[in-house]
Amino acid sequence: MLDKKYLNLKESVKLLLDYIEFRCLPFEVVSIESAYNRITYEDILAPENLPGFKRSTVDGFAVRVSGYLWSKGNHACLFNCKRTYSYGSST
Repeated sequence: MLDKKYLNLKESVKLLLDYIEFRCLPFEVVSIESAYNRITYEDILAPENLPGFKRSTVDGFAVRVSGYLWSKGNHACLFNCKRTYSYGSST
């Protein structure tokens, strides 16, 4: 087994690309049921954003901690709340 020559990743990829013919296949229309596990031929764009407002589907918060020094241990840090959004509000 030690007398065999093994290829590294770069050599393996080059070998494959030298022997595989890549081509762009023509598009075809398939039903939504047949589309599972397939790749779209072109990007699919929605005519408008839905919902039409910024929202989060889960409760949560974001904290930027750069510039803050955290002490060792289990100590709480207090932050000022700059902005809140009501569900469904646009800003």
